[in-house]
Amino acid sequence: MSKNKKICSFIYPGRNDSYNPHFLHRLNYVLEFTAKNINELGLNHFFDLAVIDWGSDKKFRNELQLSHTGVELVKFYEISKEITLKEVVPKNFFHLTKIINAGIRNIDSNYILIASHDVIMSKVSILNLYN
Repeated sequence: MSKNKKICSFIYPGRNDSYNPHFLHRLNYVLEFTAKNINELGLNHFFDLAVIDWGSDKKFRNELQLSHTGVELVKFYEISKEITLKEVVPKNFFHLTKIINAGIRNIDSNYILIASHDVIMSKVSILNLYN
C-alpha cells in the first residue's frame, strides 16, 4: 500500500450546475462536517473524501470553501466536459451511475462508500465503518 493510500473513500458524485441551487452549499457542509468528524476521531490515515466532478463549468475545487482539514481530506476527480458531452443521451441527462463508476475507477482505496450531498456521517457512523 502506498504511503498516502487510504483504506476507505467516500465518493460524492455531482455536477456544479443550476439543477439544484442548494447543491454546492449542501455538498460543502457535508464535506466539512464529515472531514471534521474524521479528524476528531484521528482517522485521517484511514478515510478520505472524493468529489467526482462530472464536467462542471465551474469546478468544485474552485467553488467549495474548505477548511484546512477539508483540504487535507478532500480529493477532486474531474471528468472533462468533452467526455461528459459524449455520454449525454438524451440531451442533458445526468448519468449518476457513470459518475460513480468513473470515481470507482480512479480511486485507489480498498473500500468505497457511495455518499451524497444529503448524507450526514456522524462520528458513531464513521467509527462503526472503521471498526
